[in-house]
Amino acid sequence: MGFWMANYPETYAKVILPSNENSQEAMKARIEVLEFLNRVDNTNRKKEEWTLGWKCPKEMVKGTQEEERKDKRERKKQEQEEIKRKEEEHKKRETQKQEEEVRLKEAEQKRKEKQEQEEIKRKEEEHKKQETRKQEEEVRLKEAEQKRKEKQEQEEIKRKEEEHKKQETRKQEEEVRLKEAEQKRKEKQEQEEIRQKEEERKKQEKQKQEEEVRLKEAEQKRREKHKQDEEIRMKEEELRRQEEAETKRLAGETRSNEAELMRLQEGENLQSEQFYTASERADKLLRRGGMPLFPAGRREWEKEEIVTLITIPAEVKWPPKNWKNMTPEQRYFNWEYASIALELNTGKQLQFSKEELLLKYHFLALPGTKTPQSTEGNTMTVKSRYYLYQAIANIIKSKTDDPTTLQLLDMIEASSSKRDTSTDIILNKIDAVGVQLRLGEDQ
Repeated sequence: MGFWMANYPETYAKVILPSNENSQEAMKARIEVLEFLNRVDNTNRKKEEWTLGWKCPKEMVKGTQEEERKDKRERKKQEQEEIKRKEEEHKKRETQKQEEEVRLKEAEQKRKEKQEQEEIKRKEEEHKKQETRKQEEEVRLKEAEQKRKEKQEQEEIKRKEEEHKKQETRKQEEEVRLKEAEQKRKEKQEQEEIRQKEEERKKQEKQKQEEEVRLKEAEQKRREKHKQDEEIRMKEEELRRQEEAETKRLAGETRSNEAELMRLQEGENLQSEQFYTASERADKLLRRGGMPLFPAGRREWEKEEIVTLITIPAEVKWPPKNWKNMTPEQRYFNWEYASIALELNTGKQLQFSKEELLLKYHFLALPGTKTPQSTEGNTMTVKSRYYLYQAIANIIKSKTDDPTTLQLLDMIEASSSKRDTSTDIILNKIDAVGVQLRLGEDQ
């Protein structure tokens, strides 16, 4: 390989024949030289001078190539002779192997024939012995069976005599026992009748006293309930008037043109940027929600029946009575029932899936309610709404005012003019009684 790294390649070739130009070794040597030149800049020779002798090495390496071809022919001839020799050895081994197999098969066949003859002879002798033993055993069994039957008959006669004596004795004892038991039963029955009559008299007196107390308590409760019902009716009447007024006001707002809504929204956004923190803006968004982008936030429900959501077609109060004693499944069913009733109260047909409807009325979910199961078709939609809802909740909790957060709030507020406002009346009632957002427990 020295030819490809020599300062004077032509002089080197006169002394030592270069290797084949296309051999792996020659190509690797040239690559090493080029990498060396790329790493070292202060050599006395230029790159062109190093590679000058490489351009015409064919004549220099001609003799080397002929020697290599000769060597290849010799190696090929030797390989063919070696293959021929191995094939002859293999044939010889195969012939010996076949002869050995034939010899072994013949020996095995003779051994099996001899073994079969011995086995036949042994079985015949064994059969004769078994026949003799069988005959002897049959005679012995017949004699034993005869003796056993005679003994069994004698024992059976003796057992029947003893059994008859025992039956007679038990019959006499049973008659005495039954007479004594009947006497005791009559005496106990008479005592039980006397005790029952006394208990019945005491029970009637106690029931009479309890009935008098119950009637007095029922009368007192009836009066109190009448008073409470009257107060509730007056409150519900007031709420109904407020609902009607709120419905008329919302209907007027809905009839406003889109340009006016956009102008008002832009003014609200500008005011939010100037006077409210990001946390306060996020809190305001979560209290109203932005369906179908994200639902209104869950609330810190603690008491029972603190707000009447609707009165027509059926009265729905929230939270339900005794909800803290309910199971997660029972809380879930109450949430589902209230959502359906509220949606029907808007005058619309049910046009959502169950998952979408529960998300719209997300703010009614009680602590410890079973998590709704999303169907495969709605999974991505429900998750996207929940993730945006969670992002807004995180802004409230983190209280950050960085530019990215403010830009996100601007975008969400800009879309509020198109949000679903059908739940605003219910949310106003909830805010009126001071129910706060619940940010720590949401799924």
